[in-house]
Amino acid sequence: MSLRTAAIRLAYENPSLRPALLPLLTKQARGEKKLLMENDKVRVTWSDHPDNMLVVQELPSKPVKRRVRQRIYNNYLMVQWFSSPFLMENLLRDAKLSSSMDFDGVAKAMDAALVKAKERTIKESVEDAAKYPKEKYPYASYQVFTEQDFTKIGFPGNVVTDTTVSFLEVEPANYKPVKFRGRDFAGTAEWGKFRFYADKDDDEFMAQVEGMQAFYESTSAGAARKLFQLLKADPDFCKGMTVDKFREFLSANKIGFEYVPTVWR
Repeated sequence: MSLRTAAIRLAYENPSLRPALLPLLTKQARGEKKLLMENDKVRVTWSDHPDNMLVVQELPSKPVKRRVRQRIYNNYLMVQWFSSPFLMENLLRDAKLSSSMDFDGVAKAMDAALVKAKERTIKESVEDAAKYPKEKYPYASYQVFTEQDFTKIGFPGNVVTDTTVSFLEVEPANYKPVKFRGRDFAGTAEWGKFRFYADKDDDEFMAQVEGMQAFYESTSAGAARKLFQLLKADPDFCKGMTVDKFREFLSANKIGFEYVPTVWR
């Protein structure tokens, strides 16, 4: 058992120790997200303490929907107010997400875990107040939480945010980069970027002398997505094009790119 796991278990079993243990659980940089699970229907990413956030993203599927659902669970303030029952790691333990779940299944499991955390908070606050009465333990008195307290802060609406995003903004599940070749150029298209080079720039001697190779690359993730989706549907789309014609096509379709020369050009 890791030290972190032991600390979480200790906080879970001993509510009175939570204020002291909570700072020890910080292990992620703010904003860093990890992939928790993914299938062809849903992707779930999360940030551990101190962010305590989880994003449930519906993935594009057939029949294609122009907009797909996204649900964000943000427990940052709940952890500050009510401590460890609302740590995302504890919610995930209770939710028991499985790789076969779809968007609705993940949302249902997470919603149930939130309710369980609320009930645990209320129950433990009553137990702690009885165990450490203010008269006897003036410096260790505990507040008793009720359903009304959670209603006042708008729970669970203060935690859950539902929205929709364009399917073009969502990285497909288990996608692979697409390699493409024209008459005198070649490249690779990915979901968030693309790069290609003219054959005339593919000079092994100059690459060794200069330490780099001239190439073209996307200027935005949106531009990369447009090309990726086109080539995903037709990998041989640019087979008969010259690099000049391909550049003209990209410009005409507002697919941004730029030329990256070597230091000698």
